[in-house]
Amino acid sequence: MDEEFEDTWADWMCLEGLEIEDEIHHDLLATRHLMDINDGTHGQWCEGSLGILMVFEDAEIRELLSAWSQSREGNLMSLSSIMQWLQHFSLFLQECLDSHDTQNE
Repeated sequence: MDEEFEDTWADWMCLEGLEIEDEIHHDLLATRHLMDINDGTHGQWCEGSLGILMVFEDAEIRELLSAWSQSREGNLMSLSSIMQWLQHFSLFLQECLDSHDTQNE
């Protein structure tokens, strides 16, 4: 970069850049507890409580509910499918808990 640009950049950062940087930092802190559905399924700890956003496509939720219904009627393959889903969900919860424990050490 040339010296003139660097001087102009430094002047701008002193006058406005740091204020914008502080505003962005404040906004990120103020909204960090919000969950965006486009990010997919995730969990966020806020004041000792875990909030979980679960994202399903239409076909996924229909398949899960169908498997639940069929498992209640005695279909062991559907029950196995439900148990696998629960296993993955429990691993997700364990990761959330481990993250929370690590942050609070």
